[in-house]
Amino acid sequence: TMQTEINLPYITADASGPKDINIYRLGRVQLENLMEPLIKCTVDPQQRRWK
Repeated sequence: TMQTEINLPYITADASGPKDINIYRLGRVQLENLMEPLIKCTVDPQQRRWK
């Protein structure tokens, strides 16, 4: 999938019932850019461990 929505189900409720919030459309490239530093943080220590 190239794009998805971030959905927060049942974030609150009122007299009519539970409420959901669809807050953001996130593209694959955006996700990869956000995740890259986190992935590097986990890969680098492992590479040093096995040298």
